[in-house]
Amino acid sequence: MSLSALFKDADQNKTSGSKEIFGAEGAGEVVDWQQKYFDNLELHIREIKDEVRKSEDRIAMAIRDALQKVYLQSDQRHREYQNVNSRMDDMMARLDKKQDDQNRWILRTAITVIIGVAGLVSTGIFGLVKIFDLMPKP
Repeated sequence: MSLSALFKDADQNKTSGSKEIFGAEGAGEVVDWQQKYFDNLELHIREIKDEVRKSEDRIAMAIRDALQKVYLQSDQRHREYQNVNSRMDDMMARLDKKQDDQNRWILRTAITVIIGVAGLVSTGIFGLVKIFDLMPKP
């Protein structure tokens, strides 16, 4: 029953004063219209309170479900970030190892080139000495 219908019933009862209502046994009893209005009002207030409680429960459940979904998604993203971070750490370790290997290769090549150049220079010097017979004879 809507609130406007409740007020309409109260207005009708106000104009008629008191009203006779027949009970289950058929005996008539006189009911004050204000008491009937307040009884109806209390009934409707209880119904509204029950509906509000049910709505609050539904809203709380919806919020709880939404928060649980957000938590699960956040946890899933966190695990994905950890996985990506772990893979990046592995890649960096491999790159560092490759760089160390490359640095060793460069150092070894440089030493080999220096030894090779020194050998060429010494061969050239000895060759020139031999050609020009610049070495003192004993």
